[in-house]
Amino acid sequence: MKWRVWVAPILAAVGATWCVGMGFWLWFTPMRYDGISVTGGIRQEVTTYRSFSEVSQLGPLPLIIPACVALVAVWAAWRGHRVGLGVATLLLAGFTIISGFSIGANYLPAAGALILATLLATALGSGSSESRVPSNPYKASGSQENKLPPGAGKAENR
Repeated sequence: MKWRVWVAPILAAVGATWCVGMGFWLWFTPMRYDGISVTGGIRQEVTTYRSFSEVSQLGPLPLIIPACVALVAVWAAWRGHRVGLGVATLLLAGFTIISGFSIGANYLPAAGALILATLLATALGSGSSESRVPSNPYKASGSQENKLPPGAGKAENR
């Protein structure tokens, strides 16, 4: 196989690996919160450390969504579906932009890898944007005659 067929799937796999790794890293790494505590009229600066599981009201869902979208992009890239790869790329890029002020910045390299994979898949022509199923599976390629299975198309009158 030619190298250009493998470029987009490998970039998509790198992006998906990054998303899964970031999900685990965000889930298990404590985050630092600086704040001000006022007790009895005394103002005091406080630093607390909490994990993502303590802070997130949605549980692990915000970390699972980008990983699943990136895995769909990998599947589309390996199957050669440029449209599916493009849709998954847009979804991950949208997630990165929408959640940019919290966890989205961690997914920028993955979104960049998927954007690059989509652009290279389109430019290098790897895969197809159309269905690969022929309209008539019994029709021979390059020939106008129909090849029917044995016994098909014969009508017997008794």
